[in-house]
Amino acid sequence: MSRDFVSQAIVINSINYSESGVIVKFFTREQGVVSVFSPKKKGNKKTVFQSLSIVEIEYVSRKNSGLYRLKSSKIIAPYLSIYSDPLKTMMLLFLSEVLLKTVKDESANPELYNFIRRELLFFDQLEEGVHNFHLYFLSHLITHLGFRPLQGEGRFFNIEEGEFSDFEPHHNFLNEAESKMFLSLLQSSGENLKSICMERTSRVNLLKGIVSFYRYHCTGFGELKSLEVLEEVYV
Repeated sequence: MSRDFVSQAIVINSINYSESGVIVKFFTREQGVVSVFSPKKKGNKKTVFQSLSIVEIEYVSRKNSGLYRLKSSKIIAPYLSIYSDPLKTMMLLFLSEVLLKTVKDESANPELYNFIRRELLFFDQLEEGVHNFHLYFLSHLITHLGFRPLQGEGRFFNIEEGEFSDFEPHHNFLNEAESKMFLSLLQSSGENLKSICMERTSRVNLLKGIVSFYRYHCTGFGELKSLEVLEEVYV
């Protein structure tokens, strides 16, 4: 027996499914991650499925299938600047890939959903400190994924142990300056982004370190295709 659902959702990604439609992975507020088949027909707006769009969807379960079928969708919180700003667009694609690799739970997690939604809308409004947003977002997403670093007075961040240490680890760590900045990001609010000053090289190295931390502590994280482009062009 089929069942209808209505939920707020964030588009994680979409892939073409032959010529008949697309399969969209949504992170919903009520059910967590769901995969939904959207048939190609008049009335389906492609913009609804842009990366990290905030939407409301109505979908129905399919007999003997874990794939739902989309009945309707609409954008409920349209972005004003993200898709027209090249820097924000590139960062959004990067964050979308991170979320695809980290947000996998097929059960409700309204706290995580509300965090992502709130920060995306904040990012859309952000004018100063845009270059630091992805670092801020990754630093705070950690808390909601359950592997937040242990904060302390140590001068070096040990990526494998997930803690700050007084002694320089033998490998896989952030140096003193990077560790200080990472701790600052962990303790910061979005309003502080405009006051965080980093040179491009420092930003690149810190980003690599944070991604390494994700890779080490998040099963199946692997490589990020968008990371190299982000490093070369914008960070």
